[in-house]
Amino acid sequence: MASKETQEKYNASRVESYLKSLTDANSSGFSYLIAKDGLIIAKGGLGLANIENQIPNSTDTIFRAASITKQFTAVSILQLADQGKLTLDDKLEKYFPELPNAEKITIKNLLNHTSGLWQQERDEDFPFPIENEVPVTQHLAYIQQNKPFFEPGEKWKYCDNCYFILGLIIEKATNVSLETYMKTTIFDPLGMKNSGLKGKTTQYENSA
Repeated sequence: MASKETQEKYNASRVESYLKSLTDANSSGFSYLIAKDGLIIAKGGLGLANIENQIPNSTDTIFRAASITKQFTAVSILQLADQGKLTLDDKLEKYFPELPNAEKITIKNLLNHTSGLWQQERDEDFPFPIENEVPVTQHLAYIQQNKPFFEPGEKWKYCDNCYFILGLIIEKATNVSLETYMKTTIFDPLGMKNSGLKGKTTQYENSA
């Protein structure tokens, strides 16, 4: 923890007061940690991690990182490229030839959102709740039946489905699950004991 002088220098009490003003004890909230040069200036939890059960947030609360997970998928792909297990110029048809424009789309297109693959505009565009886990084949089939938005490399358009497919490519290239690959090559080596992929097989205590 930073010294009292350092906390005062960086207005820790004012920052904490401001953060507290953003929520209340009966609403969903957040956890925070502010550090400078490796020393903690302020940390805490505000609001509720679980409204139904009135469980408050704390510095131990685990939150879904949502699309922040894309950076870990990208790192995994680049690791495999360094190992020679794939290349960024590999065509999608090498892994999923049934998908639209698979003979044109490269792994690099998937990484930088220039593939043109169909991407849902609204949750209701899927025939299943977007938050639900569904069989991979069902998800792929729905991407397959929708026309691409544009030709690969022609434009940029944010695409969750690209990273869904990249995760599957990682599994094909390594013969292990994406969860296992990230745990053994990223999270464990970095000491990220409270980070991982949440699914049917993995649950975390203290989850918001």
